[in-house]
Amino acid sequence: MAGSARGLELNPPHRRHTITGARNGQVQAENTVYLRGYEGVATQDVQGIAAGEATWNPVTQRYEINGRSYGVEPNGTVFPDSGTGMVKLGRNEYAALKEITRAGGDPSAAPQLTRNPRFTDNPEAVTTAKAIYDGTYEP
Repeated sequence: MAGSARGLELNPPHRRHTITGARNGQVQAENTVYLRGYEGVATQDVQGIAAGEATWNPVTQRYEINGRSYGVEPNGTVFPDSGTGMVKLGRNEYAALKEITRAGGDPSAAPQLTRNPRFTDNPEAVTTAKAIYDGTYEP
């Protein structure tokens, strides 16, 4: 197998890459989340990468399989990058998704969304996060 997964036992992506997992996820500079209905594709994709069925892209340092792109950390943990059923979020969008998830999808139950400048100065981040949570987000 070519690429960063060579010789590694691969682990599935961390739960922070799912909508429900965002509840306790660490906010990073770049955050890719599986959209509703695609939460289960990671298992199949990781198995495909491990079986050598993915295409290694040496320029992006990513594996491409089933219309999705994945990176592999040095410890063997696979992480989603982009593609069908995934959305890339910035810090504010992921933080808003985290708060909305903690509030059970009810933004009014997350007062920080209306008080914290991170959200009040970026209302589109809250709108995007709510659409992702509701399953109505259109890429």
